[in-house]
Amino acid sequence: GYCKMLVDTGHPFLQEAITTNTSRKNFLIFSVYQTELSFPPPLPSYQFSTLGFLNKLYIYEALEL
Repeated sequence: GYCKMLVDTGHPFLQEAITTNTSRKNFLIFSVYQTELSFPPPLPSYQFSTLGFLNKLYIYEALEL
């Protein structure tokens, strides 16, 4: 319950953070997205690599920085 409340409350922030911190590289039939999310201490930062293909997203790498 508490985790869901945090996600629901932080959704607008997360959406904006993802939008502004994601780069996209388009290829012939797919796209690669690189997202780096930084949070204030003591929270960790993360880097995600995602493949976009046929209107679906597949995270293939998630690193805690």
